[in-house]
Amino acid sequence: MNKKTAILFFLLLVIPSTARNLFAQEATPPSIFDEGTESTIRPEDIGEDVKLWAQNTALKFKKLLSKIKKLSVSEKRNLMLKTIQESVEEAQGKRELLLMRFSLNRALRLEQEFRTDDDALVLNHILLPAVKQAITLYEQSDLPYLEANKDKPEGEIEPPPYAAYTKINIGYLLNASNMNKTLEGQFNILGLSLAWVGNDLLRSPKARRNSVNADLILKIQNILEELKSMPTDQITYALNNKLRTTLLEMAKEIVSEAQTQMAPPLSYNPESISKDTLFLPPPAPIEPKKSSPPLDLSFLKPQAALLICESQETVGLLVVHSTTKEAGESSIEFECKGTGGFYKVTLFGIGLGGLYAEDSIAIEYFGLGDITGTYFGPRVSVAIVLEGNIGFFTNGASIVTLAGGGVGFGAAASISMLKISSPY
Repeated sequence: MNKKTAILFFLLLVIPSTARNLFAQEATPPSIFDEGTESTIRPEDIGEDVKLWAQNTALKFKKLLSKIKKLSVSEKRNLMLKTIQESVEEAQGKRELLLMRFSLNRALRLEQEFRTDDDALVLNHILLPAVKQAITLYEQSDLPYLEANKDKPEGEIEPPPYAAYTKINIGYLLNASNMNKTLEGQFNILGLSLAWVGNDLLRSPKARRNSVNADLILKIQNILEELKSMPTDQITYALNNKLRTTLLEMAKEIVSEAQTQMAPPLSYNPESISKDTLFLPPPAPIEPKKSSPPLDLSFLKPQAALLICESQETVGLLVVHSTTKEAGESSIEFECKGTGGFYKVTLFGIGLGGLYAEDSIAIEYFGLGDITGTYFGPRVSVAIVLEGNIGFFTNGASIVTLAGGGVGFGAAASISMLKISSPY
């Protein structure tokens, strides 16, 4: 007898008597939401009351999906959770056989790992997929199962396709572990998932007789024994990703009951899961905080400068008040000399008056920062033989005054722009 045959023979002998407690992972006492793994199904286990419960539950959930459309996300979560709990409680005292009931039980247990999490997350990734799957399972699996076995005597009633069910639900469970925001929560969901997969394989005589599934049952048993006493401080990203890898491989290895086709909840098909989204990376290491360089405010040090400009011809014609190098030219640029070298000055104004004068302009600067920049302010030029030119400009941080004298005639006043460009 080879090793694999020996394992299979051992399983066939011990599973019926040990299945119920083999994968018991709950720290709390058993409740009505716990699942059993009995292997013998009696006619009363699939009686008319069970069928009526399944029918009413599916109808209730269809109405629920329509009702919650107008509710807030928080209200949707609470009402859906309440409805699932009520449905499971209504089945209290009845044998747990139907696949839709397993989906509801597991959704309630998974929700407990998300008590403080975002309502939309729990609704869209835990409760809503489970409810929609429960409706689909009733129509495509549970109802046909009840109809096909209602007249069979005890001993001839076969269980539902649990192996097929657990195979297509692994993707949903993996997604639930990924959605949890804590390492411990992820770990708990992965441990529950392994226990559920093991129990599902044990429930199906056809599945557990398959040598591949038999090996997986023993593998799960060994893993759960190791996890049972795992200290919290040893739960890491690497450990959780290792468990995810195990479940993903099982989803591909599990041999389902013959001629069984079943749709996974929503789009959680393990065959299409991307490893990029399945395995969570460890958090980036926290780098020591670098001390910020001292704030350099040297550019704001007080400065002062005096620019002496070339003799200019100042012209004011109605609304244009500008300074030109030569009479008749429209240029408003001229050259000034200061301690920093030569600067180009642009001077232009909009105002009223008429003026022609030849003057010499001096620009005095004081303030914070560089002398170059653009300034705005009033400017007045008056000439009755002797010409006077006064301007006062600022850019918020610095002040520039302009003074000029010469000969000419007329007068002009304007709101002017004065721009001092970098040295030549």
